[in-house]
Amino acid sequence: MRDLRDLREYKVSLREESGASHCDYFYIPAGDESEQDAAAQLQAARLTREWVREGSYDGDEGRVVNAYFRLEDDDSEWSEQRLEVEIPPNHENLIRAVMGGEGCGAAPDDHDWTAAGEGGNAENPGVWGLGGTALEFNSHCAVCGLRRREVHLGSQRNPGDCDTTEYARPAAPVV
Repeated sequence: MRDLRDLREYKVSLREESGASHCDYFYIPAGDESEQDAAAQLQAARLTREWVREGSYDGDEGRVVNAYFRLEDDDSEWSEQRLEVEIPPNHENLIRAVMGGEGCGAAPDDHDWTAAGEGGNAENPGVWGLGGTALEFNSHCAVCGLRRREVHLGSQRNPGDCDTTEYARPAAPVV
């Protein structure tokens, strides 16, 4: 028979590379000690990612932020864990910076993206291998001509590297 513990309170201390810090508390339902502790680790990692993504960072390009959490309860304190948290690009600001008030709109979903004419091959137009697991995806809006270049690094990436998205004005006016 397993020994079950009651509802358990955990404290998580969060910090990120710029020096910002935060502390939070949460509860894990009654259960086996190892199951509770494993669930608490997952919850602490989730809270850390959410907290970092709510932060304010310079630039709109997106980035990877190194974040750390330390978990404790009434009986134990675990060693600090490190997470790389990817901050997605602010696509609307990036599109506005390129197109101003012109074009279909500032949100990526406002555009009719196509890879036709972007090279690659018939099965994967606009897709280029960059070596390892990295891929480049080129497309443009069929209506306003806004160009988009996405680089997905895949699993073989260096620490701190993140996927990127770039936008550019059309090469020639769309008729």
